[in-house]
Amino acid sequence: MQTVESAVKILKEDMPEVILAEELHVIPANTTYWKGWPDSTDPYVAPFVCWDDIYLTLFKLTPTN
Repeated sequence: MQTVESAVKILKEDMPEVILAEELHVIPANTTYWKGWPDSTDPYVAPFVCWDDIYLTLFKLTPTN
């Protein structure tokens, strides 16, 4: 255990951590049948739906007809 703790200490102190990843969320919204999707004029949730934001989105949608 002492060897692992020493190795982790060296890793944390001497090794830089650079994250080379980017998360892109492209979620198109079709307004043919439903309106009220979040957009730049009404950004009530993030442009990508995550976790509980789906409820906020579903309760705000209304039929287009």
